Amino acid sequence: MNQVIKPDEMTPRERMEAFSAGKEIDRIPCSPFLGEACAPLFGHTIKEHNFSKEVIIDVAIRSFETFRPDSIGVGPGLQGIPEAMGSEFKFRTIWKIN
Repeated sequence: MNQVIKPDEMTPRERMEAFSAGKEIDRIPCSPFLGEACAPLFGHTIKEHNFSKEVIIDVAIRSFETFRPDSIGVGPGLQGIPEAMGSEFKFRTIWKIN
């Protein structure tokens, strides 16, 4: 089965505004959670991502440039909420992808 992916006809902003207004859009909006999961792709550890605003910004920008989603969100991640409620969290991951 040969399938051709058509180029986008709308910008992410146009798509999301049309979607919010119930208007027709060129494709289904795509807004995956990229955050800390992508940090190693750009040479950062997950710990660096969670404790450095510069790394968070770098990962968000590079994720957008690489994957071109319709939006990028920045949040506490899966360990951030329990940690905010008083749980202790230890980062054991030290690997990087080069």
